Amino acid sequence: MPLLALLAGLAMAPVDTARIVLVATTDMHGEVTDWDYLRNTPLAGGLARAAAVIDSLRERYPGQVVVVDAGDAFAGSPFSAYFGRQDAREPYPVIDAMNLVGYDAATPGDHDFDFGAALFNRALAAANFPWVSGNIKALPADTLALAPFVVVQRNGVKLAITGFTTPGTMVWNGAQLRSRYRIDRIEPELGKVVGAMRENADLVIVLCHSGFGGLPGYDSTGVGAENVAAALATGGSRPDIVVVGHTHQEIVDSVIAGVHFVQPRAQAGSVAILHLALVPKDGRLTPVRIRAERVPLAEVRPSARLLRRLSEPHAAVLRWVTTGVGESQGRFSLATARVEDVPLMRFIHEVQRRATGADLSAATVLDLRAGLEPGEITLGELFRLAPSEYPLRAVRITGEQLKAYLEQSARYFFVDSTARVFTNRYAPADRYDVLGGASYVIDLSQPMGSRITALTVRGRAVQASDSFTLAIAANRHQGQGGFAMLARAPIVADKGVTLRDALIAEVKRRRTIRPDQFDGHDWSLTPTYLARRARGLFVRETAAAAGGDPEPDPASGLNLGRTRAEQQAEDSIERERERAAAAAGVVVATLRLPAETGPGGGLGRLLADAYRNALRADVGIALTDEGTTRLPARGLTASEIEAAAMGEATLLGIPMSGADLSELLENAFARAAPCCEFSGLQVEYDPSAKPWERVRRVRLGATGKSIDRKRTYLVAISSRLVQGDGFSLGSTDCRPVQGCRTPGQLSRWQVEQTTRRPAEVLREYLRHLPQPVTPPEDRRVVSTR
Repeated sequence: MPLLALLAGLAMAPVDTARIVLVATTDMHGEVTDWDYLRNTPLAGGLARAAAVIDSLRERYPGQVVVVDAGDAFAGSPFSAYFGRQDAREPYPVIDAMNLVGYDAATPGDHDFDFGAALFNRALAAANFPWVSGNIKALPADTLALAPFVVVQRNGVKLAITGFTTPGTMVWNGAQLRSRYRIDRIEPELGKVVGAMRENADLVIVLCHSGFGGLPGYDSTGVGAENVAAALATGGSRPDIVVVGHTHQEIVDSVIAGVHFVQPRAQAGSVAILHLALVPKDGRLTPVRIRAERVPLAEVRPSARLLRRLSEPHAAVLRWVTTGVGESQGRFSLATARVEDVPLMRFIHEVQRRATGADLSAATVLDLRAGLEPGEITLGELFRLAPSEYPLRAVRITGEQLKAYLEQSARYFFVDSTARVFTNRYAPADRYDVLGGASYVIDLSQPMGSRITALTVRGRAVQASDSFTLAIAANRHQGQGGFAMLARAPIVADKGVTLRDALIAEVKRRRTIRPDQFDGHDWSLTPTYLARRARGLFVRETAAAAGGDPEPDPASGLNLGRTRAEQQAEDSIERERERAAAAAGVVVATLRLPAETGPGGGLGRLLADAYRNALRADVGIALTDEGTTRLPARGLTASEIEAAAMGEATLLGIPMSGADLSELLENAFARAAPCCEFSGLQVEYDPSAKPWERVRRVRLGATGKSIDRKRTYLVAISSRLVQGDGFSLGSTDCRPVQGCRTPGQLSRWQVEQTTRRPAEVLREYLRHLPQPVTPPEDRRVVSTR
């Protein structure tokens, strides 16, 4: 019967239905390979992965696929920066990659002008596909610089494609555009273009490099609103489909007034796909069904043909980012830079003031995991500290403007009525700056706008009428991020030097730097109890049971300074499979001693440590048989580490009470030999006691204090430890004879599920440890007999 119904449905479908598959990318930011050049790991995205999906779609739907991009393809990564500023080869490798993929149309984004109009023009001239825009005007002619739209014919369907770029580009890249281009407001131009498109095509598609909504990051007076994509669904001239860009959000399919909006993930982290069915109506084809989907690209094997084409540019960028420019005699970290003055930010302030001659310096803490490790300082490390292409400026400001600027920055912290501290969703991290050259206190007990106290410069209280010069990035001076008080500050110096340029020059000049050269504490948070809670947003509180201040986890040796949103973003970046053959032979870690499998073996302990580190958990638990293959004492490749923890298990984070954790441990020790390895714990047990009464004492490895049965601990495990809705602790030999007596069901807790595999986190953990690595030999499980 179901087969007959299906055949009947097929018989009723119009025989002249035309089908189109629209594939979209946006905000690639030069990520055309599959490699993260700053972390030296595979990228969870990239055009090379998107190309594999596009090729597959073309094979499955021959003659139906149309590929478009909604802007910001050219700048924003080490790959694009190298070929934008260091190696002006032709064609620009980003365009070369897009040509190979076979795009049908694209529109510029604001960052596509970062390297100047000359590169922008060269890149577009080398494209084998049309670039379109309805609001970029060429000067002095004041005419459209690009075709207002293009008509693509595919499978009998005419698709008209246009594009619009946020007018905020005039704020952020005004110097690059001056006397060459002007970018007008989007809304007035829409009707002019869409009307003509309707006359020439069956479908109208807009590539809109302007966000779906939200407050602008600048004073829009005289420029135009930054994010107006949603407005394209209003009025009489509405498109059928809008591909949104610019804001780095993700929209699978949002329909407003019949208009479908999609937005793929930035850095080619996903592609948006629309399946369209059209039928004849009133002399043209009309869409009767539009089905949208997204395809995440983290696990997609990259296109071999694109990687071959980019192999030489890829190698050139790798050589560039690993170039040494100086030496660090100590570790510089940004883990706590949003809650306290740290040496690395003080170094950045000194560099900015030296480069501009300014009295004061303002800088954004963008990446809490960036820093400088002891040893050689590479260009890649400095790029991660300063990824922006915006030049530094010295501007003249008053004391009143300085205080207003700091008040705006202090909005980053939100304190609710119960004195809990959060990061402010309406003031994201890229709008939080810290100041160098002045002393001040942020009082979190006060309302936003009244938090800055004790503001002094050179020991003197700042007065509203005082005058200072401030070193700041050009985009912040233009008011980006809600800093309108700086937008009209007179420019005192602008040499066109970026912070990255200045950092490279200063490290080369000094040759070596040490953290103690930049000691000091010029700003702080108050009162103490709120400052402690703010710090807890970035650092796990391992001393909370003792009533002390939260401290970084001393066992991991890694940077733990991340908010939950940033951790999730980083998890997405870290999700990777091993990069094909090219990476298989590269040594990623070296063992001093072998890591053996089985109970008490070093491999199980390494896995437990890796789990705990990956989720920034209090406790890590790994089954003794999760380590499947012994790791020898020598250099290890990615594929060898992968083989040491085979399987498709994934990591889970479970917040459970100390009482529940104790019960789980009793289950693990129900046999004479424990079936798990632990990280973050020291367990004493009596193997001669009755099952589930064997654990005598459990202490936290970091502090040596007994666990608190009422306190909540984050426990990191793999999904291999889970069976159904409860726990299954290993093989039959390890499982208690009386059945699974684990602490209740998983539904009792808010389980945090990730897609990270044990082999992946083990590889990353080993790679970041000081080399060579000695498998842990500390006594974590102690028998009292």
